[in-house]
Amino acid sequence: EPALNARAALALELPQVSRTLDPFALSQRLLRCFVERGGVFRRDELQGVERSAQDGERVLARLGSGEQLPADRLVLCSGAWSRRLAQSLGDEIPLDTERGYHVLFDQAGGLLSRPVCWGAGGFYLTPMAQGLRVAGTVEFGGLDAAPDPRRYHYL
Repeated sequence: EPALNARAALALELPQVSRTLDPFALSQRLLRCFVERGGVFRRDELQGVERSAQDGERVLARLGSGEQLPADRLVLCSGAWSRRLAQSLGDEIPLDTERGYHVLFDQAGGLLSRPVCWGAGGFYLTPMAQGLRVAGTVEFGGLDAAPDPRRYHYL
């Protein structure tokens, strides 16, 4: 990486690693593709899921609007909240929360030409469309614990 100074005496290049400069823009493109292929996008809060009382095979998703959506199959993609939702269906999944921390330096996006990891420090510096993202510290904090400000200060 040309931007590193002489103190960076050793490096390892990982040419097969993929990344995106703008995860939100990528998500928007995937959503557009989903809708173009017949998918339906709904914005609502998922209050819970339960098995159908009629046959026990179908699943009902209860939305914040009061609507219930029946489904033959359900994919839970709700991050750390997936475990609680799965438990309501009688499924126990070994899932815990892993809270990651990052800091974005919005004026520094052009400093690096590729992601750089400082292994001893335990974090990456990654150029993004919005700036330079420094990330890497994580903790098992649970759903209710407040973020630890020391981790932001470290980054």
